[in-house]
Amino acid sequence: MKKKCKTIKGLLCGIMIFLGLMNGQAILAQQINITGKVVSGQTNESLTGVTVLEKGTTNGTLTDALGNYSIKVTNANSILVFSFVGLESQEVVVGGQKVIDVTMKETVSMLDEVVVTGYGTQRRSDLTGSVAVVKVDETKDIATGSVLQAIQGRVAGLYVTSTGDPSGAASSIRIRGINTLGNTSPLYIIDGVPTIDPNVLGNMNQNSIESFQVLKDASATSIYGSRASNGVIIITTKSGKGKINVELRSSYSLQKFVRRYEMANTDQYGRILWQGYINDNMNDPLYNPGVRGHNPNNALYNYDWHRDANGVAILDAVRPVQFLNSTLPPAPAVEYTNGNPLYPSADTDWQDQVFQTGVISQNSLTLSGSTDRTSSLVDIAYFYNKGMIITTGFKKVNVRVNNTLNFFDSKLKIGENLMLTRTSLVPTPADAARSVISLATDIIPMMPVYKTDGTFAGPIGAGFSDRANPVHMAQVNKNNRNNSNGVFGNLFVEIKPIKNLLFRSNMGLEYGLAKTNTYMPKWQEGSLGNNTNWISLSENESYNWTWSNTLTYQLIKGRSRGSILVGTEAISNLTNSFGARREQFAIDDIEFYYLNAGTGSQTNSGSGSQSKLLSYFTNLNYVFADKYMLTGTVRYDGSSRFGTNNRFGFFPSVAASWVISKEEFMKGVGLISNLKLRAGYGIVGNQAIGDYSRFQLWRPDYAGTVGFFGAAGGTAYDINGVDTGTLPSGFRATQAANDDLKWESTNELNLGLDFGFLNQKITGGFDYFSRKTKNILTTPPILGVMGEGANQTVNGATMQNMGWEFTLGYSDKAGDFGYNLNVNLSHFADKITYLPASVVRNYVGNTEQTIIGHSLSSVFGYVTDGLFQSQAEADEWAAQPGKGIGRIRYKDLNNDNKIDQLDQTWLGTTIPKLIYGVTGEISYKNLSLSFFVSGVSGVLVTDVAKQEKNSFLGLVAGMNKGVSLLDAWTPQNTSSTIPMLSFNNNNTEGRPSDYTLVNGSYVKLQTLQLNYDIPQKILSYIKLQSVRVYCSGENLLLFYQKKGTGAFTGPDPETPSGNFGGYPKPVKVTFGCDIRF
Repeated sequence: MKKKCKTIKGLLCGIMIFLGLMNGQAILAQQINITGKVVSGQTNESLTGVTVLEKGTTNGTLTDALGNYSIKVTNANSILVFSFVGLESQEVVVGGQKVIDVTMKETVSMLDEVVVTGYGTQRRSDLTGSVAVVKVDETKDIATGSVLQAIQGRVAGLYVTSTGDPSGAASSIRIRGINTLGNTSPLYIIDGVPTIDPNVLGNMNQNSIESFQVLKDASATSIYGSRASNGVIIITTKSGKGKINVELRSSYSLQKFVRRYEMANTDQYGRILWQGYINDNMNDPLYNPGVRGHNPNNALYNYDWHRDANGVAILDAVRPVQFLNSTLPPAPAVEYTNGNPLYPSADTDWQDQVFQTGVISQNSLTLSGSTDRTSSLVDIAYFYNKGMIITTGFKKVNVRVNNTLNFFDSKLKIGENLMLTRTSLVPTPADAARSVISLATDIIPMMPVYKTDGTFAGPIGAGFSDRANPVHMAQVNKNNRNNSNGVFGNLFVEIKPIKNLLFRSNMGLEYGLAKTNTYMPKWQEGSLGNNTNWISLSENESYNWTWSNTLTYQLIKGRSRGSILVGTEAISNLTNSFGARREQFAIDDIEFYYLNAGTGSQTNSGSGSQSKLLSYFTNLNYVFADKYMLTGTVRYDGSSRFGTNNRFGFFPSVAASWVISKEEFMKGVGLISNLKLRAGYGIVGNQAIGDYSRFQLWRPDYAGTVGFFGAAGGTAYDINGVDTGTLPSGFRATQAANDDLKWESTNELNLGLDFGFLNQKITGGFDYFSRKTKNILTTPPILGVMGEGANQTVNGATMQNMGWEFTLGYSDKAGDFGYNLNVNLSHFADKITYLPASVVRNYVGNTEQTIIGHSLSSVFGYVTDGLFQSQAEADEWAAQPGKGIGRIRYKDLNNDNKIDQLDQTWLGTTIPKLIYGVTGEISYKNLSLSFFVSGVSGVLVTDVAKQEKNSFLGLVAGMNKGVSLLDAWTPQNTSSTIPMLSFNNNNTEGRPSDYTLVNGSYVKLQTLQLNYDIPQKILSYIKLQSVRVYCSGENLLLFYQKKGTGAFTGPDPETPSGNFGGYPKPVKVTFGCDIRF
């Protein structure tokens, strides 16, 4: 029986095995082998690395270097899914096909957008760090000489300040606020080449930029290690794509300075002076119209006035003298007469004389194209800005050449990206102390531009300051030039030795040569002049190179995707500079101004420095099921700037993200189309110190001569106490060595949330970050007893910086009607947490309150409490030197019954508490209207108008004043907030206080633009691809606090010094056209 059972079991097993084999044969017989090729719909080039996946399975493959693929699928009902970063995924049913070729189009989804990160690219949906992408199409039409000025206010966490300077140069660029006591500028990466010079980016043609990314947190920037603590900006330029394209862009802009400060005319200035005289002599019983020496008549004005029954002075008429340089005849005369007939009294609006309608012209020509083996782009751009100030201007020529060549079925790629730039700036003219922008509000209106003989007028006699005629100074300085020449680019080679492995070697070059030529001829105007002509020349040359080598391996296995990158980088920075000056040229002509043609004194100077950096780094990215992402980075930097004991620094980071919206439990939530959590932590560094801060330094001094760095060899007080004799030639110590000098390091935590609703019609994100910087580099002051050469750069300070960023966007389309709106908000606040005791007093504060615990941008000063309304009120107040009726009253914060330095407190910061921007667009068929609004809140600015023009604070005699002073406080006008006019500043009202440090918050309509695309029906007749015409306005509307406590009295809080020295921002109107052939 047992034997029979065994026989039956064996038979059954044999049958099962046979059926299993037959079933397997049936399955294999049903599988279908599919081959094909995948190409780009835009360029028709083969696409390497496209994922080809049988839907619903883990069966997949990648296209090879020629775009070919081969895959076996289950049956004819199988669906192939083709996906590639930056391109729209496609699904194809196999059916009866054996060959399936696919053409892939660029994606329209923001999540599939390709983002350039450190030494590579990622899909936006795969990002784990905080990376912002600038929409370059929104800024390409802005009429500015700088890309950085164009993006101001458009990126959360990026704070850019700028003026109306013709070059468009940004005043400062900060990513997430202040993290160090020193340089806060970010690192720029352009086509893989690093630079710390913002002018390289600023001088680029905006239309040559393909992508613009801002890396903000440490997990995103740590791949750049020791240079990344202030954030990283990555730029990729365009390359040739598809058939040959010719694009011509041209625009013409008019710009005008319309928000001017209202300055007094001749009559108003006379009234202001009269009131000041009356106020300062109110206690003089002899002060009456007919009393010689006791009335307000002066070399500029005679007055008709009287006193009423109550003794109040009443002005009847202001009578300017007929000619300037008038004098007071012998007694008993009380009026000034007998002026110089060459100088008739005038009523000059100096702002009208100095400012003009500026013109901006931008033109560029781009030729581009590609084949399966080559890609080329040539871009030539010319920018000209005829400045708003007479005789000024800026010119820029930019040439870009980008080429790539593919060999051996794209296994070898060689390419270059090259930019050549030349700029020429006529700087803002100035006299010995102030620019003509300041002079336009300084010079009193009574002075004419020209004398009656046609030559330039100038200050003459009493009543004038020692400032020069701004129109004359513009002519004197018109030949000055700041010229620069730059070469920036890279050569690279890419090799794909095996599938999914890429080796890239990139050699970058940055060369710059900046020349400044300043000419000063002889000149004379009134009592001012220059009797010695001279020329000053200077050159600054920089030569930097970067060589990076990376090896990247990518792998797709089932639901997993990953990449690993390893690399090395060597960087060298070299700078040289020299300057020379020569005086006394026999022929006062610019063509004769050569150094060896002068006969007077001559001086020269020169310097140079060099630093090097050697780095090793690795980066790992892993994605599982498109839901879970992990990124890790390590960089090891060695710098020549640091001591032998701390030459290398270690900078790691790790970040992870979770796409919650792709989880099974979220499938029923149709409202949410994207929900992603991000978290990252990393350490980045800062090496922005002098190249030789770690060394002991000496300088040579030569007996009886002007020594190195301009130091006098001269004589010295010797040890015997005899202050005579010649100091022997030799070397003098200037700095002590520090072999322990090491890196500043910033530890940063970043938490983020990205979201999308209604199939990505609504998108946005929120980031919170916390940064702690330690070992901040400082140079403490030394005690004199320590002797020469004891100065030393050390690590010591610590800072903290925290903040958040929020973005929200809405985009939709209904038929031919489309619209979108995007908002960005950001806030950051820094504070110094530790400073060496010897350094604390270098910052604002007093003996009781120090900068510790406050922002580096903190403002420290007095708190005002209105104006004294009576002498009794002033007498009852705390001891305050200079107090009196109509004067500013300062609060006694420590209640010690006296106003002194201990009554100061923290008033605020010069960094805004909130920065925001709003962009929007409405389109209908070929017509679109877009706008951009930006603003800041919670920021203090110095009201220069109050300091110099809106009161007699720190009065410089003979300078014009604002019309608002006609409403200053008097015993009859006690409701005014403007202090009583006085020629004396006994109350020291120019001190830092909340009277001069005011609310700088503003909202501004930065851009409003109307675009129209010519219909294709029309273009087909004239054989053009596309034609777009547009009109835009910039700096159109401005809202800010103009009245009340803390009001800003100048014309524009965005550029608070714009009227009195800094270049003001203009209102612009631009007309442009883009044509593609």
